[in-house]
Amino acid sequence: MDDISERMNLFNKLSRYVEMGIKLILQGRPASPQQTADIVMEEFGCYMADYVQDADGVLKEIRYDRIAKA
Repeated sequence: MDDISERMNLFNKLSRYVEMGIKLILQGRPASPQQTADIVMEEFGCYMADYVQDADGVLKEIRYDRIAKA
């Protein structure tokens, strides 16, 4: 799969999460699916997604944090 296809797949996946009311956080700040996909794919392998649940185990947000510098 090429970079454009991977970026579109990630964007589509993140968009579905946002439609479900799940927040996206990138480096501690709210972000759109487009912003998140663009930055994460530019620095592929340098970000880790953390899936945060509420007390009932329902997914409430996805946090992307840089784990290495590109």
